[in-house]
Amino acid sequence: MANVAVFFGGRSEEHEVSCVSSVAVVEALLSKGHRVMAVGIGRDGSWHLADASARPLAADGPGVVLEIPSGVLVSGGDRYPFDVAFPVLHGPYGEDGTVQGMFEMAGVPYVGSGVVGSAV
Repeated sequence: MANVAVFFGGRSEEHEVSCVSSVAVVEALLSKGHRVMAVGIGRDGSWHLADASARPLAADGPGVVLEIPSGVLVSGGDRYPFDVAFPVLHGPYGEDGTVQGMFEMAGVPYVGSGVVGSAV
């Protein structure tokens, strides 16, 4: 099965909605046997390796960055490769093509609309 990085939270006014709706995505992926990493994006734009078992998910935990162009998540000295990104982000920096463009620059496959479709 796939290693899926679920991105949630974000800088928009819909931060809390994303934290709640991402739970359904995580549970569905786990029920199908996928391995899930939860990546919470704080209101300030900081990224965190979140606890995927929290309900709702919270954008806290150790800091993490997406290494470009390798497309690997890095926290401290540890590297966390994944197969696909699943953005569950609402509003600006999530549904506007921004994060999709970043995934494309990093060579990371992702779920959902592409850059142009999201921007429109």
